[in-house]
Amino acid sequence: MNMGEMYRAGRIGMIEIGRSLSDEEAEGRVPACPEWTIREVYAHQAGVVADALAGRLDGVATDPWTARQVEERKDDTLGEILDEWESIVEPFEAFLETGAAPPQVIIDQWSHEQDLRGALDRPGNRDDERAKFCVEALAGMRGESWQHAPIEVIGDSGTWRLGQGEPQITLRGSDYDLARALLGRRSRAQVEAMDWTGDPTPILDHLVVFAYSAEDQPA
Repeated sequence: MNMGEMYRAGRIGMIEIGRSLSDEEAEGRVPACPEWTIREVYAHQAGVVADALAGRLDGVATDPWTARQVEERKDDTLGEILDEWESIVEPFEAFLETGAAPPQVIIDQWSHEQDLRGALDRPGNRDDERAKFCVEALAGMRGESWQHAPIEVIGDSGTWRLGQGEPQITLRGSDYDLARALLGRRSRAQVEAMDWTGDPTPILDHLVVFAYSAEDQPA
């Protein structure tokens, strides 16, 4: 699957979930995004596409950038947000098929899909090609700047080394669990309880791309 196909698969799945929700359910909290409701997660997804197509990329991926996307759609129902997303997404997905977009586009979409699934207790898409894509990209991002004790990350689809030298610390898990952990969609305690060889304590505070979740997250 190319990036356009991966994004499309996730987008179709998210919209299918969204269309099944009542207005009341759409206002439920998403624990992995504690400041957002389900409707607001969808507002962010539609906003990413709208901003990308309009060239509104100043501050891309920052909190003010995403907060504006949610604010601009504060009066829209979930159905209206889904209609917007579907109506504008075709040229965005065509661009992704060129391979010119950064991997963060897929990481963001897949991660928020999993955030929603966790909030709604509707697990799915945990072992598809996107999970593999995300863990590989995230491990690569951490490895580029890793200045700590070397570690080895072993998933379903590959092995990645962070740092220089022979690793004395190893982390094993499914591609899904590793991607969720590396992004920060797990609490520190949850990551510490994963399958480690060696003592991970010295590197735990440096492992995730963003901050750890403040609370334990659904599996």
